[in-house]
Amino acid sequence: MQAKRIRTAAVLCMIASPLARAWDEHKALDFILDHHPRVQAQREAVSAEKSLNRLPVLEAMISERSSAAAALDAAERAEAQVRETAREQTAAAQRAVETAATAPERDAAVKALSRTTQTTGSARANAAAALEQARIEARYEEYDQQRREALTELGQLRRRLAEKATRRYDQETQTGEIRQTALGDLEKLRELEADRAAAATRLSFLKVKSGWLQKQVAQGHPEDALWENAQRQNAETATLNRIDLLIEAQRQHTAQRAGDHWQTLYRYLAGVSP
Repeated sequence: MQAKRIRTAAVLCMIASPLARAWDEHKALDFILDHHPRVQAQREAVSAEKSLNRLPVLEAMISERSSAAAALDAAERAEAQVRETAREQTAAAQRAVETAATAPERDAAVKALSRTTQTTGSARANAAAALEQARIEARYEEYDQQRREALTELGQLRRRLAEKATRRYDQETQTGEIRQTALGDLEKLRELEADRAAAATRLSFLKVKSGWLQKQVAQGHPEDALWENAQRQNAETATLNRIDLLIEAQRQHTAQRAGDHWQTLYRYLAGVSP
């Protein structure tokens, strides 16, 4: 009957004994990854490449300038062709005037020359205006210099884009490594807390048993079992103290992975309200 009461008391102690601290591995891990110095440094290095947003702008500008330059070349060829055609037509009309044999033929040739001069003059004026407009659109005087500068900047940005991709890969790799290390630390802390809960349960049982043994000794039973129980209590107390020190050290070690925010993580792992 007495043995049954001891077993019942031990079960009650086990139920009432607090298990591992009520912290969540995922929340602790997310906090570490948000504040770990190496992860933050990589994140800042990636986000610092805001100037890469200029990459499509430069590419569009170079494409636009190339189109404008091509349009300028076409306008120059067209203007030269119009001038050449006007020269040939005017020369032909002039020869017709010079070779006219009769007065009527000469009058007709002069009129034709006047019409040709007017038509070719208008065509040349239109071609010249188109050429000037093409020059304005291409900003011909500064186009070459700006294009060279844009191409240089574009090359630099593309290299930085490749470096950014490498940094992103490095960040993912480092994050994975840090995640695995942090999970190992949290797992070790959880094991220590479980060991402490087990030791606390054993110690509670021994204390309950001590009370029962003291009653047995008072009734005349030998004291050997009582002394043995006391020794086991001392051993479990020492074990509990040792585990408490290990838990404290492991909390400190794990919390340090959160960098400057380690105290917040430490309080969370210790179950202390912020």
